[in-house]
Order: sequence, then structure tokens, then C-alpha cells
Amino acid sequence: MYVFENPVLQRELLGNLRTNRAFFLLGLYQLLLAAVVLMAWPSEQRLDLTISPPSATKLVNLFFLGQYVIASLMAPSFAAGTITGEKERHTYEMLLASPLRPGAIVFGKMVASLTHLGMLILASLPIIVLCLPLGGVSVYEVLAAYLGLIVSVILFGAIGVFCSSYFSRTSSSLVVSYLFILPLVIGAILFWASLEGQGELRLKLALLVIPAFALSAVILMCSAAAGRMLYPPDVGSEGKEVIDLEREAEEAV
Repeated sequence: MYVFENPVLQRELLGNLRTNRAFFLLGLYQLLLAAVVLMAWPSEQRLDLTISPPSATKLVNLFFLGQYVIASLMAPSFAAGTITGEKERHTYEMLLASPLRPGAIVFGKMVASLTHLGMLILASLPIIVLCLPLGGVSVYEVLAAYLGLIVSVILFGAIGVFCSSYFSRTSSSLVVSYLFILPLVIGAILFWASLEGQGELRLKLALLVIPAFALSAVILMCSAAAGRMLYPPDVGSEGKEVIDLEREAEEAV
């Protein structure tokens, strides 16, 4: 019911992945990452692969840093309008009246909003494969970095869906999502940079600690969003009797 027979997920996937914007974003994302690699490519004519070349390590770190920032900033734009979009189109009450469970609706909305972004991340694999022969980083570190990146995107998407369930306008949901996400992105970058040279500790954090905390937060936020849809305080007369849109916008900013 949550995956294979979820009409919300199927409809959102068809609507998102068949648009011209999907192909345009895929091409733009690849071009941006290719430009980052090209600018940071080692300028030495010969590299000693018996040691870890600093330029190669810097290239891989810059590649993942650029991809992390781009994906983190794109995640709220995909997820912050998942539920508020239904309210703006005046289809929110019809969605609640469907036989779908609130958990299935939230799950379908979040997975559909992040599937396109996940495709963008996986499409960057050929670029990072070109960097591996330069040395300076192992395959396990690359896999751990991708795992941490995917978990972070899922967390930021859950924040967007959580905020989307509490507001009736996408603009308000997007502003609040960025207010939560930007400090997390900056803190994660600074924390990861402070562990430079400690590859084993990075692997343990990326494989065990970070996914555990992030997935716990995702489950809690999705449960809260589903609970709010189960007992919605903002239905009836399009929610205008309960929600003051001007006051909500002021409080959000």
C-alpha cells in the first residue's frame, strides 16, 4: 500500500519525471559538477600514485562538497510544496477524504519529491569514477560519502514535508525549511572539515552514527506530519476560518 499500490506516489512520479524541467535540471546538475571537477583538476603533468597526492584529495573533497551544497539547497524546493501545493490547488480536503492512510500519503509525497534528486546524485557517479585513478581516496570512502549524502537529502526532504504540513502556502513552508536546513548544512560542512585526515572515523560516522540519527529524525517528522493529516486543524472553508494567512506569513519570516 505504501509503495507498489500508492496512487499518490505513482501520480507524483509521473508528473515530476516527465516534465521538461526534469531533463533540464539533470543536464544543469551534471554541467555544474563537471565544471567543479574541471576547475579543480590537478595541474601537474605527472602524479606520484605511490603516495596520496594532495591535489587529488582536494579534488574529491571539493567534488563532494559542491554536490552536498547543491543537493541540500535543492531538496527543500522539491519537498516544501508537497502538501501546501494541495492546499493551494484546493484539493487538500479531497486528498484527506481518500481511502489512503495519512502515512501512505506522506510517504508517497516525500519519496516522489526526492526521487528526482536521488537520480541526480546517482548520475554523478561517472564523474567521480574519473577522479578515482588520481588516488588520494578509496572506494569505501566514496561509498560512505554517497551514503551520507543520500541520508542528508532524505533528512532535508523530511524537514520540507514536515514544514509543508504546518503551513498553507508554499512560500512560508520554503522559508521555514531553509531556516532549519541552512544551519545544519553549515554545521555539517565545518564538522566534516574538522575531521580531515581521520578517514577511519569519517567512515564510522558516515556508516553508523549519521544514518541512525538522521533516519530517527525522519521517522519522527513524517509521523508528526501524518498525525497532523489524520486530525487536520486547517480544513473547512479552505482553512480560512482557522488560518490567518497574513499573520502566518509574518510569523514564518
